[in-house]
Amino acid sequence: MTAITCIMPGLCSIFSAADWQLLSKSWQKSPFALDYPQLIASLWPVEQFSLAHYAAHYCQIANENHWLKLTPISLNCDQAVCIVQHSKTHRLDAFEAQQLAQDLNQLYQTDGLKFHAGDGEILLETAVELGITTTPLYQVINHNLASHLPQGKNKNYWYKFLTELQMLLHQHPLNALRADSSRVLLNGLWLWGETKSTLLNSPFIGQTLYSDNTWLKHVAKFFSAEFHCLNPDFLQIPKLKLEQQNFFVVETFLYEQTHQSQIYAKQWLDLLITISAKPSHKIMLYPGDGYCYHLQHTQTFWQRLAKFFSS
Repeated sequence: MTAITCIMPGLCSIFSAADWQLLSKSWQKSPFALDYPQLIASLWPVEQFSLAHYAAHYCQIANENHWLKLTPISLNCDQAVCIVQHSKTHRLDAFEAQQLAQDLNQLYQTDGLKFHAGDGEILLETAVELGITTTPLYQVINHNLASHLPQGKNKNYWYKFLTELQMLLHQHPLNALRADSSRVLLNGLWLWGETKSTLLNSPFIGQTLYSDNTWLKHVAKFFSAEFHCLNPDFLQIPKLKLEQQNFFVVETFLYEQTHQSQIYAKQWLDLLITISAKPSHKIMLYPGDGYCYHLQHTQTFWQRLAKFFSS
C-alpha cells in the first residue's frame, strides 16, 4: 500500500462551493481542527534545533548560537492596518541575499548580530539569548502585522529592529533593480523561526517529500529525506515516484488564486485521479476547507470530475 499525504490549501477553490460539495460527496471526509499552516507545522520533527537552525544547517553555516529567519515580505498598509503579503515572487536571488546581508552586517555590527545569505532569505545569528517568541510567516500572510509582532522581554528591541528594516528597504538599491525587472518590491522582512518543535517523531525520515516550501527542504536534508522541489512558476506538476512506500506533497501557494495557479490546481487533481485509480494507493487530501478527505476510486466520482473538466 502506497500512502500519499497531500496538503494543498486552495485546491478546492477552483470550484464553486456547490460544485465542490457535489464533487466531494464520493469521498470519506473528517473534520480537521488545525488550519493548513498548523498542519504543515505538525510535520516538523523533534530535535534540539529550531526551524531557523535547520535553514542554517542547509546553508552549512550552523553553530550553537541562536538563529532567526528574515523572510522578504510586502506590507500593504491602509491607515493603521498593515497586511503582510508573501509569495514565491518575494524570494531573494543569490546576489540580492549577499548584498542585503552585507549591508545589514555593516548596520548592526555593534549590536552583536550577524547576517548570512540564506536560501531566498536572510539568516540572523546572535550569541545573545533572543528573549522573544515570534509567529511563523505562514500564519501571518494576509493578516495584520500589528497582531503578530514578537513577544517577550526583549520585544521592544526587535520592534525597533523591524521598523529599521522597513526604512532600510524603502531606499535600498535592490528594490530599484527589482522594479527594472518588473519583480515585486520588498518593504519588510519577517522575523521568525526560533520555535522548537514539540512532536514525538518525524514522518520525513526515510521518506520522499515534494514541496514548494524551501523550509521543508531544509528539514528534509537534515534528516536525509529525499526532496523534490515543485515548480515555482506553476508550469508543470512533477512525475511522482509511485513505487515509494510513502510520500508527502506540500503545495502551499495555490491560495494565491491567480489564473495560472488555478490551472496548476486542475493539473494536480487530474494527477490524483490517475493515482487513486489503483486500489493499492491511499490518498489523504487536505485542500484547506477544514476537512481531511480520503480519496477513493468510485465511478460516480470520476463521472462528476470528468464533467467539471470538460465544462
